[in-house]
Amino acid sequence: MTCRVCGLELPSYARFCARCGTRQVAQRREVEAWVYVVFGLGVALSAIVGLLYAVVAIDPAGASTSLSPSVVRTGSVVLAVSLGILCGLQCAAIVGLVRGAEWGRVLATIACVAWSATCLGLPVAVLILNSLWRRKPPPATAPGPVF
Repeated sequence: MTCRVCGLELPSYARFCARCGTRQVAQRREVEAWVYVVFGLGVALSAIVGLLYAVVAIDPAGASTSLSPSVVRTGSVVLAVSLGILCGLQCAAIVGLVRGAEWGRVLATIACVAWSATCLGLPVAVLILNSLWRRKPPPATAPGPVF
């Protein structure tokens, strides 16, 4: 990367030019396509399951259980609201990742932490976190002449 004002060659992680002090434009981090697919599936799954729990909260007598209807209703409401929040969080993370915003990676990290509470979500969360936060290797440069 080079400074747009003075032309000094800078490392890719530089925020300011070492020569003239100009703030450098942050380079957009590319997110792999499979991360978007996983978040899309997460949105769909959390929305569907959240709606199912909302239906149970409306009519707890329809759930075949030995628990009292008030306990079933309370648990269903808590789960439906939690899944609704997770669905919204994942939608916001997708928007942030598509726009290349730093807050998108933060929201995606929070969603991965929520996923890690499940057995199935833990390995997926670890893979996504590795994809989002690992440092990209610097581009290879041709060796200069040896004197």
